[in-house]
Amino acid sequence: MKAHHLYSTATTLAAAVLLAAPSLADQTISDAQTKAVNMTEGKLTVTGTGFLNVAKNAVNLKDPIQSALEIEVMEGGRISGKSALVLDQDMENGITGQLISVTNSGTMTGTEKQAIDLRYMINTSATITNNGTISAGQKGAVKLGNNATVVNNGTIETTAAGENGITAKHYDPEDDGIDTFAHGLDLANNSGGKITGMKHGVTGEGKAAISNNGRIEGRGGSGLNWDWNAALQQDDKYVVTVVNGKDGVISGTGDATTLDGDGVDVDYIVNLTNSGTIIAKDSFGSADGLAIGGGVVTNTGTITASNSNTNGQAYGILVDDSDGGNAFEAIRITNSGTIEGTGSNGVGIRIVSDRENCIFMEGGTITGGSGQAVVMGSGDDVFSYSGGTVNGSVDGGAGFNIMVFQPAETDLTFSSDLKNFHSISIQGSSLSPGASVTLENLTITLDMASLSQDKPLFSLEGNSTASGSLLFNNVILQLMGTPDALPVDGSGMVYFKLAGNGISLEGLEVRTEGGYKLDMSRDGYVGVNFNTPEPAAAALGLFGFSLSMLRRRRTAA
Repeated sequence: MKAHHLYSTATTLAAAVLLAAPSLADQTISDAQTKAVNMTEGKLTVTGTGFLNVAKNAVNLKDPIQSALEIEVMEGGRISGKSALVLDQDMENGITGQLISVTNSGTMTGTEKQAIDLRYMINTSATITNNGTISAGQKGAVKLGNNATVVNNGTIETTAAGENGITAKHYDPEDDGIDTFAHGLDLANNSGGKITGMKHGVTGEGKAAISNNGRIEGRGGSGLNWDWNAALQQDDKYVVTVVNGKDGVISGTGDATTLDGDGVDVDYIVNLTNSGTIIAKDSFGSADGLAIGGGVVTNTGTITASNSNTNGQAYGILVDDSDGGNAFEAIRITNSGTIEGTGSNGVGIRIVSDRENCIFMEGGTITGGSGQAVVMGSGDDVFSYSGGTVNGSVDGGAGFNIMVFQPAETDLTFSSDLKNFHSISIQGSSLSPGASVTLENLTITLDMASLSQDKPLFSLEGNSTASGSLLFNNVILQLMGTPDALPVDGSGMVYFKLAGNGISLEGLEVRTEGGYKLDMSRDGYVGVNFNTPEPAAAALGLFGFSLSMLRRRRTAA
């Protein structure tokens, strides 16, 4: 049984000294060499004129590892082998407690296997800094175990079909004496950096922090693919943090038959900030700009999905458990950029969740090519709008859902159909005292069972000077079904409160699925006579005209 390795300041300083000071184990290659290098300690340097070219694995990190290890390939230097660098595969129990540092400013090539294979890491701190090229032709470019850091300023790529640019998977030697929970990947792909996989660009599992200002590309899968592993959960959850900078591009490409192309696919909880571009293209199922299991998304850039498979879908953002079920956590999306699912099968945002989810539209656009911009879940959800353009309908889904308009500095006009929102309110602020919101040329669809006899559907919140006003221009309120066991008098008339104080219903037309006779003689209310359904023609003809006459200039008290 291996012992646990604990780190202290003294240990860290000692490791730093080992990296800085020459030792008897230090090696330098400055010309052509075909003999493999075996390392248990010290530093290997390949100079600008050096070429380590080995038929088998070129550099082998061997058991027992005695000290911190450092490998540096200088500009112009080259290492080539089945694997350029490999952690001894005979270490079936892995290694713990040592530091591995790789700095490449030249070329590291894996001719038959990964260029760098450090999969057998347990509580080992490994740092790879790439300023040159790391490549593989038959396997993935880089394979890592637990607890690794990659800083890329150059190129990391594979040309092998079905292989990943970087794979960071949890390694479990099935030894109960080893603590394997110091897992995860820290990746910084800096400006000019490029990571390419013929499947996923970067894939892994467990906790991770990923920043991108370059390009991460999956040519047969996702740009970034992160799997859920229940064995890695601590305190019931782990979070993948992704920051895609303004120059960053993360893209995934699939096809219509077997490959699933997502931009960012994180099966569990994510904290994602995007000011760059995230692209999903083509899938046998759904191509998703983001496919996530909950968390927080802040978008000021572009998240886009398209799918040439007309039997599939294209979601700008899809939130679920990666198998069509409820997401692991609630989602909070703040958008002032572009979120879009293009084409006739496109939806901007699709949420499958029974949690309390929130979307804050602060500007930009949300677009669904299918006509559906947003489809929310079965929880009590909030859609807050303070600016921007919504191309397509907004559906609150099941649950008690709230639509909130928050004018930032100017009056707002909103023209997208609304479905399944049980409260539509205006929340004023000190920035926009008295600002108005106009609902224009849209249909609001709602189950009649959601209406109340005393709580208004439309309301103004806040004090009278800040709450502003709500106006209607060619708006249809389409009521579906019947109420839930509401009391009726002998006439069959039930009155529902539509408008709170200060809201005029002028410009709003009320329709019912059953064509019931309506009464709007009471300020702010609509009366529905369930004893007298009208013929369909009357419901669309005289019905609409009579309501327009009754509601003219009528304001709730």
